[in-house]
Amino acid sequence: MSFYANLPVGVGDVAAQPTLFEVVSSEEVEALLPRALRYVLARHWVAGRPTRVNLWLHNRFDEWYFGVVKLAVEWYHLQTHGTTFVDKFYGLGRASAVEGTPLTRVQRIAVMLQKIVVPYVEEKLQRYGEVGLLGQWVPLATRLIRLLDLLWKLRYLQGDPCSAGILDYLFRIRRTRLATSSADSGNMEPSSSRLPRSNWYSVAGQWARGAGTVGNAALYSCSQLFPLFIFSLKVYQWLQDHADQQRGSQGDEDTVPAPGPFKMSTAPMTSGCPVCRDEVRNACVLETGVVVCYPCALAYVSSHEGKCPVTGKQLLGCTLDDEGQWTFRDGLRKLLI
Repeated sequence: MSFYANLPVGVGDVAAQPTLFEVVSSEEVEALLPRALRYVLARHWVAGRPTRVNLWLHNRFDEWYFGVVKLAVEWYHLQTHGTTFVDKFYGLGRASAVEGTPLTRVQRIAVMLQKIVVPYVEEKLQRYGEVGLLGQWVPLATRLIRLLDLLWKLRYLQGDPCSAGILDYLFRIRRTRLATSSADSGNMEPSSSRLPRSNWYSVAGQWARGAGTVGNAALYSCSQLFPLFIFSLKVYQWLQDHADQQRGSQGDEDTVPAPGPFKMSTAPMTSGCPVCRDEVRNACVLETGVVVCYPCALAYVSSHEGKCPVTGKQLLGCTLDDEGQWTFRDGLRKLLI
């Protein structure tokens, strides 16, 4: 993105206005950041350590991320740099529509609404729409918001610097590029031909300049690696989901199909033995609660693969003996009538 930010696209307002590609790229990366963090937290932290605190952090991710972390980070960057956290890595800034004036307090609040409140509400509406609490209203509202955003992006493409978003247009916030030339020109480096002073203040100044150089190099490295880090997280999430789907499909092929529903016998219930249809003699009760004659129970189970004569359910106490015949191992009780 620094390549696009340094292109000589013009002079004055034209040079200060970023391209639509830069604005859209910044918005896409900012939308991917909470999703990637949520995925990493759920898969590599909560799944391995399902404690009460970790589960609370996962279930309340939107609240503490948007309401605490992002609120503090965005407010700090607006106060110190006049831009948001992600826009700073892309070299983008925000200013008032009046030339040469920074953001007012109301405009900063509008930026906070755009970066915190609106994504939080959209995330909650999407969750409620997935569980079917709001019916068809959520997809319609999402399409309407995207259509309005597309119309404002077309206005921005025509040259209006205050039309990058709906709130930007309402509060007259224009998109600019972060000015680095003025900041660089203010740093007056001493001439190399002048003899360096060897007192304590000179040593402290050398340390301060060295620390500033290291800090600038670290910030530049972060600005180049931050979009790559977000993109790598998204690719990693896609690879993990694809591997899980493959393992799930292979597991479905190896699993034994579930047994079908039990079929109840349609024979009429009588007070006698359900096998011989006669009066119960030498009564016994099966594990399903059916009372039959003891000889009838042994004969029926042996010829019907250990199933109940009334319910048709497989009796857990019936097993195959050494001769391959079904017999009672457990689950048969004698009754005293």
